[in-house]
Parts: sequence; structure tokens; C-alpha cells
Amino acid sequence: MGAGVEQYRAFIANSAEGIWRCGVEKPIPTHLSEDDQLDAIYRLVYMAECNDAMARMYGFERGAEMIGARLGDLLPRDEPKNVEYLRAFIRAGYRLTDVESVERDRDGRQKHFANSLVGIVEDGAILGAWGTQRDLTRQKALERELARSEAHYRLLLDVAVDGVLFIDTDDRMTYVNPSMARMLEYDSPDDLRGRSLFDIFFEGDIPAARRRREMRRQGVSEQYEVRLRRRGGSECWVLASVIVMQDPQTGDYSGTYAMSVDITERKLTQIERERAAEANLRLVNELREANERQRERLRASEEPFRLLVEQVRDYAIFMLDPEGRVATWNAGAERFNGYQASEIVGKHFSCFYTPEDIARRHPWAELEAASHDGHYEEEGWRVRKDGSTFWASVVITALRGESGDLRGFAKVTRDITERRDRDQERAAARAAEQQRRFLKDVLQSVTQGRLVLCDDGTELPAPLGADSPEGSIALTAKSLKLVRARVSEIAAACGLTPGRAQDLVTAASECAMNAVQHAGGGTARVRGDAASGIVQVWVEDRGAGINLKDLPRATLERGFSTGGSGFGHGFWLMLQTCDRIYLLTGPDGTTIVLEQARAMPQPQWLAAP
Repeated sequence: MGAGVEQYRAFIANSAEGIWRCGVEKPIPTHLSEDDQLDAIYRLVYMAECNDAMARMYGFERGAEMIGARLGDLLPRDEPKNVEYLRAFIRAGYRLTDVESVERDRDGRQKHFANSLVGIVEDGAILGAWGTQRDLTRQKALERELARSEAHYRLLLDVAVDGVLFIDTDDRMTYVNPSMARMLEYDSPDDLRGRSLFDIFFEGDIPAARRRREMRRQGVSEQYEVRLRRRGGSECWVLASVIVMQDPQTGDYSGTYAMSVDITERKLTQIERERAAEANLRLVNELREANERQRERLRASEEPFRLLVEQVRDYAIFMLDPEGRVATWNAGAERFNGYQASEIVGKHFSCFYTPEDIARRHPWAELEAASHDGHYEEEGWRVRKDGSTFWASVVITALRGESGDLRGFAKVTRDITERRDRDQERAAARAAEQQRRFLKDVLQSVTQGRLVLCDDGTELPAPLGADSPEGSIALTAKSLKLVRARVSEIAAACGLTPGRAQDLVTAASECAMNAVQHAGGGTARVRGDAASGIVQVWVEDRGAGINLKDLPRATLERGFSTGGSGFGHGFWLMLQTCDRIYLLTGPDGTTIVLEQARAMPQPQWLAAP
């Protein structure tokens, strides 16, 4: 049996798939409501085992680095998909297969995973869980990129001058662009989408259309002239270029893509030519004039675009020849890079890159990728003429002629340094907030709820009604004796036993002394409620605040001193002698509330579930 266990552990360690096991701080009863089970899972579940493949998904090198990580940190609760994932786990009887979740790695980057999870349930309680995990982050990014590319291509088809159709395997028109709808005199492409292809044929032409349909199903692409029926019943002649689409995996027929050029006028001209040569010549001349006007309109439409590219200042837009030398230069490029057109045209674009990028041949690799894939996108550092750098968003597009030969590249660059700085600041703020929430939970856990780290004044306890008649005490080295005396007086009035009263005196004395030593003083106020038997000691100062990173060690290690934070051996002692401590600290000062009850409170872990 020992050899089998070793083989099993070797399989887990060497698996390319993430494999992990979660433990719980205490069993989670399955009879709890779904919401209570969900809350318990977030509070009590931690990473007990995981292999290296799992750790790498979160940015760690070894699985051992993730041991002890909280489920609440791996599955952020503010992501709805994660909450639904855990709810589905509970509803499915603690067993799920291939369910997606959205998580964060150690650098705060969002990751997508596919999870299979089985709970360890015994005697009506959840004792842990085993799971496997696959990283879907790249797949999701590719899916988003594919969707974006499809949207771009669809936009291109929507604005195409020629008519475009896509016909599915049932001869239904699933896509019709606006030019095709106008060609057939329909108000909108929606009037044609979903209808049969044969609805736009004259009845006498349908048999021939069906024969061509059978040729397409056999994989024959072609170009031919065909007569179509307009909405009002008139005829429309088009030159149709038909491309057969096949399933990339099976090779089966999956539809037809057709581009149609309206040649009605040409056909009518041909008919007229047969009737009279003179009329034919006149129509031919008219067509030539129309073509010339079209070319003139095209030239006129290109001129504003050329002027726009040359004058736009928010983007560097320029052309490269096939070897990467600068061929054109616009105002935005001059603004970003600092070069005049006369200084840069003809030079290799690698001069915009850092020495490290040039050493690893990165500019040439970008051109190779754009040439192979059609375009290349990235964000990275770029260098200006004066040697300063900026963070740039770069898109390089390969330009090819009709025969497919590479004519050069179009390069668009945008300075996004400010946006990157803002993103990094927001990420740092989120990380700091997550660290504070984690610290708050840790301190609450390791002290069994006795230490409450407050985010603001609303989390401090309500002041008890009975204050000392003398009011607050200004804290100095000489007033510490007065603090101890007032605590003893109010503790006795509230019915605390001598031992518990002395414990509170010890805690209050340490707290007040820290304010004097590390914050230069402050105020202390003692409140009590004889009915409930609770005494509060409020100590406030206007010092520099407590360094929170030292708090866990200060709470657990006797004799540890945090120095400038104002806590060390005294803070550990306060936790040993006081029922509960509320701590609110920041750069403007620190407020500490010590609470002691007539009877020692029951620990949370002994409370009924």
C-alpha cells in the first residue's frame, strides 16, 4: 500500500494539470443553510496541498508556497461567477465537473480556470475537498480576440460597396450586407436575413440555381453572371463570386460566401448593342464617363483621409517599407518621437526601441509576426529622439498587393504612459486594501475575535453611558498612576472581580504608557456600565500610527517590539489580560478601546454552529 501511495503522490506532483486539496479550520456542517455554508467556506477553507502546476497558475514556483492560502483570496467574493461556482458546488452535493471560475494570481492579474471539485464529507460535515484545475486564461483571451476580429470583419462587410451574402447549408441567407439589400431594392438587410436564397430568383431560374447549389455542395467555387429578382419584381443582373466554405475539421460543406457586383447596366447595354450599334456605342461612352466619375470620387475621398493621417497629433501613424525603414511621417509621430520627417524618413524603425529590445532583435521579430499573421499588437517602452522613454500601444499591419506580395507595413503608435501609471496606482491601491482585509481576518482569527482591526470610526464600539465624573485624562508619564486608579475605581463599581479588575488595570497601563512613549501623549477616558458589568478604556493619540505589518508578530510573540509603531511586549500583554481590543490607526493617530466584562466571554470556537 505504501508503494501505491508514493506512486499516487508522484503522479500528482508531475501532473501538468493543477491538483490541490483544501482543508478546513473546523468541520462545516452540511445542515447549515446555503448562505451560511458559503460564508463558512470563505472563512474556514485554506489550501492544504497543491502541486507545482497549480502553483504556477497563480504565479508561484512551487506548490509549497501556496500552502495556507485562504479560499477567499483565491476566489474573490466580489466576482459573481465565483459565488455561483461555490453555490453550485453546495447544491450539487459537493461535487462539480469542469466549472469555470475567475480568480487572481499573486500579482493581482485576473485568471480564468476550469475546475473539477469533489468535497470530503463525513458524518454530515465538510472536512475538505480535492480538485483539479486547468488554466483557461489564454483561451478566453483568444476567444475575445476572435470575437473582436469577427466584429471588425463584419463591419468591413457592412460598409463594402459590393453586395455580400452568406448562405447556410439549408439555403438560408444568414447574412446580407446593406449594399446587397439596396441592390435588390429592400429597405433593410433584415428584410432578407433568414429567407430562402430562392426567394430572390425568378421562378424560371430556380432549377438552374438548384443545380449550382449541388455543385457548391461538392466543393466547387466559381464566378458567374446571374439574374436576380428585385423586391418590386424587376430584374437585377450581378456578377457573383461564390466561395464554398468547408468545416475545418471534417471538410464538410458548411455554407457559401458570395460577393455580388451589380452589372445590370452592363447587361442592358449588351441587349441594346444587339438592337442597335449606335445605341450601344452611346451607352458604352456613358459607362466610361461614369467610371471616370467614380474614380474621381474615389480620389477625392482618399484626399481627406490622407490629410487626416498627416495632421492627426494624438497617434503616430506612418508607413514602413518591407525592410522596416520609415517611408512616411505624420504630425503625431513627430510629437511622440521628436524627429522631423527629414530626420527620420529612410532610417530603420528600430531606433525607436530600447537597447535591450534591439539586442534581442525584437523590432525585426515584430515585422516577422505582422508579415505572418497580418498584424501585430503590443504595449512596451519606446525611445524618443532625446533618449527619454514612454509606454506605447503599438499596432503594426502588413500591407500586401493584389498578388499577395508584401508592400510594407502601417504602424500606429499611441502614448499611454499616463494610463499605465493610473492602472498601476489603482492596482497598488487594490493590493493594499486586500492586504488590510487579509490582515484584519488573520488578526481576528488568531486572537479568537479578541482583536478587532477597525477600518473607520463606525467600527469602534458604542461608548458606554457612564463616564468618569472627572472626564478624560491627559496622558503624561506622571498621569499613568491616575489612569490605573480610575480604572480600578470604575471596575469595582461595575462588579468586576479583583483579578479581572487587575488584568484591566495592567492592560490600560500598558496602553497609556505606549501612547506617552511613542506618540508623545494623548488622552484616556474610562467608562462603565454597572448593569452589564462592562468597563471600557478609551486611549487616543495623534501619533504617526501603527505599522500594521508588525501586528501579527506582536500579537503572538512575547517580547517582540515594533519600535515606532508603539506596540511590543505591552501589546502582547494587553491581549493576555483584556477581553477585547478595538484598534483604529492611521497617519493621523491611533484610537484603542479596551473592554473587560464581569465574566470572561466564551471563545467563538465553542459557540453552537
